[in-house]
Amino acid sequence: MSGRMVLDDPATRALGRVLDLRAQQHATIVGNLAHADTPGFKARRLDFRDALAEVVSSLEKGPDGAPRPFGGFAAEARVDLQEAPPWSADGNSVNREQEAMLLNENNVMYGAAAELVRRRFASLEYAISGGHGGG
Repeated sequence: MSGRMVLDDPATRALGRVLDLRAQQHATIVGNLAHADTPGFKARRLDFRDALAEVVSSLEKGPDGAPRPFGGFAAEARVDLQEAPPWSADGNSVNREQEAMLLNENNVMYGAAAELVRRRFASLEYAISGGHGGG
């Protein structure tokens, strides 16, 4: 097995895509917070569930039990605009508390995905070293 195959396997690519999605989610939330006082601004929501479902479905096995070919992903996840509630005086739909909660959740999930990547590479490093640890 070549080094390229180890580093470019479906699980590693899927983890990389999850990190990309989390980074896109972060940028979307921060953009919403930056425009919290902009009249008429419509908050953006990344369709994270659909994008993640795309990643998961790429890992599923075909009817014969063989892994499905690992296709490419859409460059960006779909982003929906949120309408302002009727009581919004200036038409802005950003809810600071909700955005802060989403940002915190996203940070935790990004950290978890990054830890999975770190552990995956640590186990590769261990295997490459012949079981003698890295360093």
